Amino acid sequence: MVMCLRNQIIADSVMLRERYMSLRLMLTVISIVALPACATVDFSSMTEKQVPSARPTIQKTVVERSVNRLHKAFLNQSLCVRTNENRMERAAQIILKGMDNVNNSESVSTAAYIQSLEGTSALKSDIRFATLQINKTITAADVFLDTAPAELSLRKDLQHLERALIVSREVETRLQEASLKLGLALNDTDWTALDASISSLSDVTDQYGSRVRMFERVPKSFTGSNAAS
Repeated sequence: MVMCLRNQIIADSVMLRERYMSLRLMLTVISIVALPACATVDFSSMTEKQVPSARPTIQKTVVERSVNRLHKAFLNQSLCVRTNENRMERAAQIILKGMDNVNNSESVSTAAYIQSLEGTSALKSDIRFATLQINKTITAADVFLDTAPAELSLRKDLQHLERALIVSREVETRLQEASLKLGLALNDTDWTALDASISSLSDVTDQYGSRVRMFERVPKSFTGSNAAS
């Protein structure tokens, strides 16, 4: 009787142990399966927050490249100075008010330029050089305006042309001061050509301004549908 009871207890103990091991194994498997799922959700959300979206590479347009070449050519020829806020503001005032209404006190850089000139022939050569560079920029701007897609904003190009106009006015001012010093008449044929080129640059800049204002008034969806048709 005692032996039978003992055997029954042992059997029950073995059965309970097996159930306990099965339950423990089941819990372990569940925890292993559930953990990667949670980790996947957390890591994916972190990735979305931390990784910035890729932006398309913006290339320089023909207008920007042309204006940069214009400014560089003027710098190399000592016809203007490197842009800073004070000189840009003065040049802008020249455009708005005219040279006679702006303080035109001679700067050191302008005086040094005048001293470097070897007579009026060198000055006339610089005037023709300035006219040529401005006309190149005008040509590039005209072609780009005619070929640019209707859905393309030209605001950046307008800003570059405005910068070209300011620099050209600065060059004009420097050449005028040099002409007065060297006795070159401002109604000279070379001066007439330079005035005409700056006026044309102003006109094409206004055309870009009109295009930008029109583009920003028209809904983009409408503009895109027109381009598609």
